[in-house]
Amino acid sequence: MARQKFALLGIAIVLSLHVFSNFLEQVEAQDNILLPAAEQWALRNLFVAWKNTEDLNSSLPGWTDFNPDSLPNRDTPPPIDGLSTYDPCYFNSWRGVRCYITLRDTTPEQKNDKGGRIWDANVVTIIVSDESIIGNLPEGIWNFTSLSSLTLTGNPELKGVLPPFTGSSLLWTLKNLDLHGNGLHGSIPSTYGDMLSGLEDLDLSNNRLNGALPENLGKLEKLWTLKLSHNQFSGSIPRMIFRNLSRLVTMDLSHNTFSGKLPNLTSVASLNRLNMSFNAFNGSVDLLVNKTNLDDLDLSNNYFTGSMPNLSSWSNLQSLNLSNNKFDPLDISASLQNVNENLLSLGLSNTSLHGTLSTSMLKRFTKLRTIELDYNNIDGTLDVADLLSFPLNGTRNSTLRISLRNNSIDTVIYKDLVRKLPLILELQGNPYCSGQWADSDVGRCFCTQLCFDSKAEEDIANVKRTTILIASLVCGILLLIIISIGSFLIWKNRRDSGYRLAQVHEKFAKHELKPTLYSYGELQKATNDFHPYMKLGEGAFGAVYKGKLADGSVVAVKQLTTNAQQNMDDFLNEVVVLTTVKHRNLVKLKGCCLRGDRRLLVYECVENYDLAETLFDHKGNQPITWPKRFNICLGVANGLQYLHEGVEPRIIHRDIKANNVLLDKNLQPKIADFGLALLFPNQETHITIEQIAGTKGYMAPEYASLGQISERVDVFSFGVLALEVVSGRRNINFDVPLEKTYLSEWAWKLNEAGSLLDLVDPSLSLHVDEEAVVLRVINVAMACLQTAAERRPTMGQVVAMLQGDIEVGGIVRERYNENVNRSYQKLLGLNTSVTSLVPVEEEESQVLYGSSSQGGGTSHELELSLVKAR
Repeated sequence: MARQKFALLGIAIVLSLHVFSNFLEQVEAQDNILLPAAEQWALRNLFVAWKNTEDLNSSLPGWTDFNPDSLPNRDTPPPIDGLSTYDPCYFNSWRGVRCYITLRDTTPEQKNDKGGRIWDANVVTIIVSDESIIGNLPEGIWNFTSLSSLTLTGNPELKGVLPPFTGSSLLWTLKNLDLHGNGLHGSIPSTYGDMLSGLEDLDLSNNRLNGALPENLGKLEKLWTLKLSHNQFSGSIPRMIFRNLSRLVTMDLSHNTFSGKLPNLTSVASLNRLNMSFNAFNGSVDLLVNKTNLDDLDLSNNYFTGSMPNLSSWSNLQSLNLSNNKFDPLDISASLQNVNENLLSLGLSNTSLHGTLSTSMLKRFTKLRTIELDYNNIDGTLDVADLLSFPLNGTRNSTLRISLRNNSIDTVIYKDLVRKLPLILELQGNPYCSGQWADSDVGRCFCTQLCFDSKAEEDIANVKRTTILIASLVCGILLLIIISIGSFLIWKNRRDSGYRLAQVHEKFAKHELKPTLYSYGELQKATNDFHPYMKLGEGAFGAVYKGKLADGSVVAVKQLTTNAQQNMDDFLNEVVVLTTVKHRNLVKLKGCCLRGDRRLLVYECVENYDLAETLFDHKGNQPITWPKRFNICLGVANGLQYLHEGVEPRIIHRDIKANNVLLDKNLQPKIADFGLALLFPNQETHITIEQIAGTKGYMAPEYASLGQISERVDVFSFGVLALEVVSGRRNINFDVPLEKTYLSEWAWKLNEAGSLLDLVDPSLSLHVDEEAVVLRVINVAMACLQTAAERRPTMGQVVAMLQGDIEVGGIVRERYNENVNRSYQKLLGLNTSVTSLVPVEEEESQVLYGSSSQGGGTSHELELSLVKAR
């Protein structure tokens, strides 16, 4: 009976393949995908405006000029046939351009002259980030009538003014306008508030924009995020601009020249992050006293006057900075009573504070990490031992930083060792640091932050000298032997060091490489002797410290732990490999350091948190919209494709996870931590190892159970990561119902039930056009998570599927035990079967990934499940 079923299924497969093949031929040969004439002209205007970009084919692959003679006027509909050659949406897709495509209901008379179907398309997303674009923004950019997201970031040579609206139609579909990190100048057109009524995220930071804010921005009633920092805006904030912005969550107007009074934010009920620093605001800050839902407030470097506000009832506040203002003089004890005890960071530098800082004032701040009180008139005596008598951050293992630079403190009481002091106390510029205690261990630690105990070292030295003296008096011969042995060891150490150095240079010369070799002292100074305060993170293979080199460049220094030391050849191989791989989605290795058994790697410093901290722990309070999440998935996929296909020999990362994906200031992903990476021979399909290492939840079944390694191990890990990005949760979570504990298993259950969109993070507000892309990413992840390694796509196929260049095949859920049984049988070369399972020699399953047209419906996906039987 089973054989008959599989025979019938085989016939169905042959017929399906025939139909699928004919369908592909029809799409490629006959169908037309057409854009409105206005959008064709808009794309051509963008290309013409940016055509002077260096290496344009690399920055914007697929972009090309239309033939002007073949294009109609703006008001004339495009012809039915003749434009598919220039279609940027499907057949000749442009990087960063995404379209919404629907099948037109056509009668035979309306089809093209070849009998093909007609597809209508509209551009909905344009993303061009960090591509060194040269040019400006043409006015025709607003001719995309269905545009949902416009992201043009990190292109300093993208100059000119913000394009005004030339027509009268509203662009109500635009939800995200992100133009930060460019060279734009001029003012914000007043029409933006009227024409962009659906806008939710507006980011124009890090440009050269100027002028006053138009009051019409107050009409953007759906706005969640407003970022205008690091520009040249001036003037006062319009009084009524925030009257209707009740949904605003984050507002950053810092680093401009705004002046006048603070705006009235009473109606902005959802605001929780406000940064107005480095402006020229004046007057009092009483208007903010009722904003108790804020968790991050920065009003530093302005000209506020009057009394310091009482914010003690703000239970949500975690970060507060009022530094460098002109408040009325206030006793330090009263100022600390004015703020809530849940603070993590407090800045009150240069705010006319006076009095003596006592331990009792700080005991209520059990979560505090940093307090800055520089440039005030705080005087008296500091009892450091008393400061240590209460828990810091809720645990004595944390470090509290207290900065009291340039005050009037003349006495510090502390008599213990300073080497392991869990407190960073900065007292530069106080009378104490110019007195008799300045050169003591305590004074050096608090006045220059160089903390070591010279007395203990001197005692050790004295003991050594006494021992040598006694030994020399008792037995000169023994001393001679010791000197001889010491000389031999020194000679041997120098010889070994020379051998190691020669080995290093020989290895680098063989590969024609010249990586930077840093001295240990240079890195020790850059990281303040690897101080815990400089630590960025720590994993199984070592800790990573932030460092600042002598030339001012900021780096990340990874100090490998002793129990994780590689042999010299393996270490040099890793340096050689990481020096040769260069890709925008991989963390760049700048150099290395060897000193005895110490081995250090020096990487570029990525200015943000990792993906796990940003997505799961919400560090940085950065809203990660769907376009940014999609860009993270695509960036990681591009990085892995480069490792698997772009270098020789291939590299298997083996530890792809959210913690190993760093995000820069523009949320661009960079794969990091190559501690488990393997060089993979090009002639091998897979290898088997005994030492299995990785992270629970991310390891592929054949690797976790059998030690088999191939590129598909990284593919499986990427599938888990993609589901985490879509769902906004970790792949293993014991705080949810049992059926949802393991993310991949829950995804398979939702796949069987046909409800994959239930995976989507509830905090995401998806537009209709974004649901198709989300479903595509989930289907790609499910394809990566198949138990049989040979059924998973390559990373090249993953990138193509994410970009919509090839279709995602439908996923067939197999029983886990069946797949594991097959894997063992193939490994051992057995042909026996297990009860209730089809013998290996009688069945083989596969999912096909092929190019096809974008179909109709909500997902615009053509799903085809193919099971092949022999």
